[in-house]
Amino acid sequence: MARRSFINANGDLTRRFLKAYSEGVYRLFTDRELTGRAIARYGRASDAKTINAVYQYALDYVDKIPYNTREGVQEVLNQIAPRNPKAKTAKPEEFYDDQFVKELDNQGFYKQLWK
Repeated sequence: MARRSFINANGDLTRRFLKAYSEGVYRLFTDRELTGRAIARYGRASDAKTINAVYQYALDYVDKIPYNTREGVQEVLNQIAPRNPKAKTAKPEEFYDDQFVKELDNQGFYKQLWK
């Protein structure tokens, strides 16, 4: 997540970040050993059961192509609504813009990455 003003002022940085993030997601799905070591190190987990559970959770919930979904944003709004009444009437579409993901997708970046 980033402010729209930041993204608009830093389009190249946004594209490079999305590429790097997407390459990390690719490694998540294709290199279980590396991912397990990262979970152990940065999640401070040492037992295989926890590492495997976190890994499976990531596989289940991380999308290969990072498009936002209206439903996902709505769920976040629902969760914060008790603390922020404006969230009850907010429209999910006001909170995301997939222009850079679409651009990379249209250029074939994800197709090449996941070939």
